[in-house]
Amino acid sequence: MVTPIKEKPMAQLAELREINESRSDLDPPEMKVTREQMRDARVPLHFRDYCAHILIPLNDCRHQTWFSPFKCTDLRHAYEKCEFDEFQRRIRIAQKEREDAKSGGD
Repeated sequence: MVTPIKEKPMAQLAELREINESRSDLDPPEMKVTREQMRDARVPLHFRDYCAHILIPLNDCRHQTWFSPFKCTDLRHAYEKCEFDEFQRRIRIAQKEREDAKSGGD
C-alpha cells in the first residue's frame, strides 16, 4: 500500500521550489548524474546530491581496492571539496533568507 501524498506539504514544497527558482544569484550547480545512474550505482538516498558524480567512481574505487585508506585519495579529496562547496552554498542561501526575513519584517 502506498502512502497518499498530503496536500499541505506538497504545497509548501512547490512554494519553496518557486522561491529558489526565482533567485538568480544562488543558482544550484548542475546535476551531472541522473536518478537512474544513482540508483544503479546503489547510492544511498542521503548521498544523492550535487556531488554524486564524484561519489560513484569513488565508491567503485573503494570496492576495487578493498577500502584501503591509502588508495583513491584524489577522488576522496575531490568529493570532500565538492561537499564543502555545497555546504558553503547552503550557508549563503540561509544567510540570504535571514536577510530577506529581516528586511521584509521591518
